[in-house]
Amino acid sequence: MDDKKKSRILIVDDSTTLRAILSSHLSNKGFEILLAKDGHDGYKMYRKYHPDLVISDVNMPVWNGFDLCKIIKFDPNYNNTPIALITSAINQEFLIKSISVGADLFLTRPYQEFVMIEQIEQLLKKGGWKPDHEKVENIEFDGHKYEVPTDWKHLSDIMLNAYLAVIHQNTLLQKLSSDLSRLNRELNQSKNEIRRILTNTMPEKIVDSLMDTGKVTPEFRDQVTIMFTDFIGFTKSVESMKPEELVRNLNFYFSRFDEIINRYKLEKIKTIGDSYLIASGIPEPNKFHALSCLVSAFEILYFIKSLKDNDLGIFYWPIRIGINSGSIVAGIIGNKRFAYDIWGSHVNIASRVETSATENSVCVSENTLNRIRDFIDYEEIASSATDIQIRVFRVIRWKKEFASDISELLPNKLITDRLTR
Repeated sequence: MDDKKKSRILIVDDSTTLRAILSSHLSNKGFEILLAKDGHDGYKMYRKYHPDLVISDVNMPVWNGFDLCKIIKFDPNYNNTPIALITSAINQEFLIKSISVGADLFLTRPYQEFVMIEQIEQLLKKGGWKPDHEKVENIEFDGHKYEVPTDWKHLSDIMLNAYLAVIHQNTLLQKLSSDLSRLNRELNQSKNEIRRILTNTMPEKIVDSLMDTGKVTPEFRDQVTIMFTDFIGFTKSVESMKPEELVRNLNFYFSRFDEIINRYKLEKIKTIGDSYLIASGIPEPNKFHALSCLVSAFEILYFIKSLKDNDLGIFYWPIRIGINSGSIVAGIIGNKRFAYDIWGSHVNIASRVETSATENSVCVSENTLNRIRDFIDYEEIASSATDIQIRVFRVIRWKKEFASDISELLPNKLITDRLTR
């Protein structure tokens, strides 16, 4: 450790980040570090501070690593300071250039710290190789001529170093590749889990936009049908229910609602207490948006009626359902807990239509009626809305030619085939 503290290493690299990485590796091992930003700056620091080792990147402006190595090695006053050259890939050209300028060691990125430290310590003990300028061979490679020293001991050492450097680099790259593959798998698993969670709270198209761009552009849609449901007697009944019993009952109802609307490609917007808000025609257009809502509403009503006097341990709540068609704006609100929602006067009208409905009935606005009147029997009823004037119609049943044999609330294949194909 004492020897390491006395060793002064000059790091020459034009990249501030790469200088810092290598400096951190070496300073943590007790070496004194000098830093230079290019070959010219490195040579001035070499002359001024006389480091025990020079480690230089190869590719730099002004003077590159080969230039710096050659100038130091061929200086008449050269004092056997070893020089290590850094590269990301050892190839034939790099080897010939390095040998011709007298390099002592190759370090390859990415670094294996324990290997690098061991090589540096051995080189500091051994000292730099001093070329004999009279013992050279002229060789030509790729159209360039080089003077290569013929010190075969040094050549064998440097070639062995190159071979080991490639082996170490390949080993580390294989590990990094394996680690990267593992991290990619974990990232994809996390991404899929996030997507799964988000798609439980908002449409898949919206999730795609949110995950791809980090934002969702609000959309205006003029062909949408909105549906509200509300349980009758809910508020009074929950006063005597335990919390777990309340949640179990709501989950039983709303899970079945979810199954029904998914079958007809409706979008669940949210639940508000015992109220359930649904829309058809968003985020994907649906030319049968009104009819899809009505089919879902009647199936929900059929399900509710089937629970009267049930022996399932489920509390029976009658229901009101209101439907309106028109234009809305849809989008994401919030930046902490994302929520997909819809806004506009036609959403409010749907709510007013729902409050006008009587127990276990489905009511629609005039806007919706105009889109479904050919399929249903209906009657106009009084509206309970006091703040706006709207006409409200109770949908009694499917017309005979569109009703199933099971119930006048359930459609036959003339309707379902049209909606599900």
